[in-house]
Amino acid sequence: AYWIQAWVSGGKKPKCTDGLYSGLTSRGRPIPCKGADKGRFGNLCIRSQTVKTNCPLTCNSCLVIGTDAGGTQAPAPVPAPATPAPTAPAPSPTPSPTPAHTPAPTQPPNRCVEDVSNVFDKDGKDSCAIWNKCSQDVSMTCKPSKCKVVLKAG
Repeated sequence: AYWIQAWVSGGKKPKCTDGLYSGLTSRGRPIPCKGADKGRFGNLCIRSQTVKTNCPLTCNSCLVIGTDAGGTQAPAPVPAPATPAPTAPAPSPTPSPTPAHTPAPTQPPNRCVEDVSNVFDKDGKDSCAIWNKCSQDVSMTCKPSKCKVVLKAG
C-alpha cells in the first residue's frame, strides 16, 4: 500500500505517524510498531527496512523533503515559439527484399538434454533436474514410471 503526504507552501505540515503494525510477524501474529525499536526482538528498525518504512516515528525515519522557506511566486509561463508550417515528407526509399528464412540446424535429442541436478542437490542423489539446451522441443519417456515429458526448447 502507498500513501501520499502533501501540503501547500506556508500550510501546516502533517505530523509523522507510525502504522499500526511493523510488517513483521512472530508466531503468526503481527508485531506492532510500538516498541519495534526496543522490544524483545531487539531494535527491528535497524534490522528491517520494512519496519523503518511502516514505523517512521518509532524508527526516527520520518521523510523530510527540503525546508519550507515560505516559497516564492513562480514565474509566469513563457509562450511557446510559433510552430512552422508543415512540409511534405520526403519519399521513402524502396525497401530491399527480405531474405528467405533458413531454419537453425536441429540437434539429435540425446545431445539436447543436460542433467543439472547438482545445481539443486550438491551430491545429486535426491533430485532430478534436466535442461533442454537445444532450440527445439524434446520428447522423452521416463524408464521406471513410463511417464512422458516434453522439454520445451531451451
